[in-house]
Amino acid sequence: MRIVNLENDNRKFIKSVDNFHVLEYVQDASVSPMNAIDEYFMSKMNVRRRQVVIDIGKDHSAVIQAGSMHYSHG
Repeated sequence: MRIVNLENDNRKFIKSVDNFHVLEYVQDASVSPMNAIDEYFMSKMNVRRRQVVIDIGKDHSAVIQAGSMHYSHG
């Protein structure tokens, strides 16, 4: 992948399949006071936020649909 500034101390790529890469947040820095308790206990249970990064170029493509992605508790 050509993007070099996505990984830092707080987020790392944990898995890649072809042009799809999973970026996992070690700690969520965007916690609001309204959901701080939930986020605290999620971190204690090792539940982390993840994003899929898609590398699109002349050799790779992807079809994206509205509503096809969701957040689930694991």
